[in-house]
Order: sequence, then structure tokens, then C-alpha cells
Amino acid sequence: MAALAQSDDAALLAWATEALAKATGVRGEADIARHLLAQTTMEAVDEAAHGLLGATPAVAAFARELSKKKGLVAASQRERRRRREAKGSLKVERAPLNCLRCGFVNAVTVEARETPVAPDAAYDDIWARLNARRDEWPACGFCGAALSEQSDPSPSPDAVALAKRLAKYDRESARRTSVVDDQQDWYEVAASPFSTSEEAAEAWRKEEERREAAAKREFRIDIDVAAGEVKVEEAA
Repeated sequence: MAALAQSDDAALLAWATEALAKATGVRGEADIARHLLAQTTMEAVDEAAHGLLGATPAVAAFARELSKKKGLVAASQRERRRRREAKGSLKVERAPLNCLRCGFVNAVTVEARETPVAPDAAYDDIWARLNARRDEWPACGFCGAALSEQSDPSPSPDAVALAKRLAKYDRESARRTSVVDDQQDWYEVAASPFSTSEEAAEAWRKEEERREAAAKREFRIDIDVAAGEVKVEEAA
């Protein structure tokens, strides 16, 4: 049965990758297809697809078909109302939570802080806010494991000490260094669950520009057999 399930998952991933290419013209994006397949509601699929691929009719049709093949249904009217009321009455933000099965970093909803917390207390603060909404933790966005069933509610003292030490190093290093990244990986920004829809769309546009520019580059290779030399020159 496990082998059959894996076969079905592989077939669905292959279909999603090909359908994504037809909807966007971008081929071979299995990572985006895998991310969309990990969503658990129609609304989540629509939001992720529009955020990463743009709000076009082709993308919307692709998202609907993907949800249909996964057997997803829209949230009930009562559930949608509950979500709107909860969203309006409580300020929330996203925090990272690693899956202990595959290591994927998931974006989990936590209650937002009104005031900053001292750096030394940041670890305890975010862990408390994560556990306060533990019953709302989703399945892992990559492997599908239930996050709420695998995380230890009491981190070891060594882990806490290491986290605080790393935060201290990062805090002290930030005062001395400034890094300018002129080779930004826009694909990572576009696929990140921590990026807003606007950030993901802008990053995807820049990634497309980078690919188009790379495709236009031409090279000339000169092979001198007598001298045993090979010269590669980029055409102007």
C-alpha cells in the first residue's frame, strides 16, 4: 500500500509540474508544484498559486484543477466567518518552525507582540507564542508530517543556550558588518512561505528577467589544437 501511495504521489507531482508549465510557460518547476501540493485547503492552494505565479486566469484554472485532483473542498461559510473574525480581533504574524522529520522550515501563525522583547528572552518568547497556538499547527509543507505531534514542548537546556549564544553572535556581528548581496537568489524569495504575495510576485518577475538575460548570453570557443589551448569568450 505504501508503494502504491508513493506511486500516486509521484504521478500527481508529474501532472502538477506539467500543468504548471502549461499555465505559466515555465517548465521543470517541481519545487513550486510540490509546495502547492502540500497545501491542505482550496483557499491555501489559491493563495499560494497566486502569490508565486501571479493572478492570471490560467493560474486560477490550474489551482482549481489541482485542488480537485487532491480532493480538497472549500472551507464552509461558518469556518470562513470564524477565520475573518479571528483575524480581525487578533494581530498575528508568522514564525519559523522546523519539521523534525525532513527539516523543512514551516511558516506557523503566532500571536504578534505589541512591544519588542529583550534579545536574551527572544527564544523563550517565541516558543511560548508557538505553543499557545499548537492546536492550529498545520502539517509540514514538504513531507506532510503533523507538526503538533513531533515537537518537544520542553527544549533541552543545551538547545536554549545554543540559540541564545547564536543570537548574541548575530547581534554583535550586525553592528560591525554590512553585506550587499548582488547575486540575490530571487527564486528562494519567491518560494519562501515567509514572503508576502507582493514580495513573491516581484521576486518571481526578477527571476524571470534573470533567466531571460542568461538565455541571451552568447559564448565563442576558440580551440587551438597546435598550442593545446581552449579560449572561451563572451560575445558582446
